[in-house]
Amino acid sequence: MRIVTILSGILMLLAGVWCFANPGASFLSLAFILGLVMIFAGGTGAINYFTEKNRKAEGSWVISESILTFILGGIVLSNQLLVDAMIAIFFGMWLIFSGCLRVVAAFQLKAQREENWIWTLGFGIVASLAGLYAFANANLFSWPVVLLAGGFFVIQGANVMVVGINMPHKKRKHQRRNKGEEE
Repeated sequence: MRIVTILSGILMLLAGVWCFANPGASFLSLAFILGLVMIFAGGTGAINYFTEKNRKAEGSWVISESILTFILGGIVLSNQLLVDAMIAIFFGMWLIFSGCLRVVAAFQLKAQREENWIWTLGFGIVASLAGLYAFANANLFSWPVVLLAGGFFVIQGANVMVVGINMPHKKRKHQRRNKGEEE
């Protein structure tokens, strides 16, 4: 599941870059791809949560973010005009929630003495600040909607990639066997 989570983050990052590469396109023309990417990311997170053995240690934040991402992806697919009109608020809320999750996760990683906790904290703060900025700044509406969506997807894609990189992974049998022979 670690690889699938990293792939999910890469897809979100690529969706954001794709938005930057097509700044003249309307949101309605890109919404189908963005919605599918969100549904894939939400589904991946939910599957990862239920297959992970340490899910109680992570808390309900992980599954709630996955469910929110899945639902928002469905909304993007089904009601593109509404999302187009409220893009800063819609994706800003998503970034605030995900950013807060990353900050909480960073402190959990720190308590577990993981070395990469600072990256999770940094990306969580960036996501939270970008989401708050989207809520508080009315000037965002003068930006092209596709560029706003691209920025949100790049930030969220980086967040998901960091989560995937920090996920515990199982060592393969030959790695365990070689380690046992060295000791």
